[in-house]
Amino acid sequence: MGGTPPTVVTVTHVSVSITGANLQNVDPSSMQNLLFTSCKAPEWSIDAPPFVYHGNKGAPETIIPAVMQPKYGTVSLTQGWDPNHVLASWMNLISDPTKAITDKKATVTIVFMDSTNQALFQWAGTGALLTSFSHSASDANSNAVLMINATISADTWQLQGAQGGSPL
Repeated sequence: MGGTPPTVVTVTHVSVSITGANLQNVDPSSMQNLLFTSCKAPEWSIDAPPFVYHGNKGAPETIIPAVMQPKYGTVSLTQGWDPNHVLASWMNLISDPTKAITDKKATVTIVFMDSTNQALFQWAGTGALLTSFSHSASDANSNAVLMINATISADTWQLQGAQGGSPL
């Protein structure tokens, strides 16, 4: 009974990279790493409609004969101020009605790390769009940190291991 309890892992850093969006005046790789203070990963769900039939003795029995396309939620991020304005530039690109949707969509990789900066896992989104952008209010009477809040939606998200590439 005196076994060693399992290690508790805490995510302390979140790194985000954006590639593929045709951002004007800014290199997406210039987003400062490890600036994100919080991240709510996408929710995953899938429809598995039950089929009820009557078994040998007439009692209803339920089986799940198939599953449907998975659905993915959005990612919510909070970060300190980004002096290179990567998310703000992406917001402006998405807001531009003269640009094609193919120029606006990106591939987003979000890496969750522990306190030693070791990657634990990552979420990779394809066909990603920034769908919400805001920053904290100004209050000269406080020492509040200027924070950016962003929401990203994607056509698909994939949960990957620490090194990325294939799904877990």
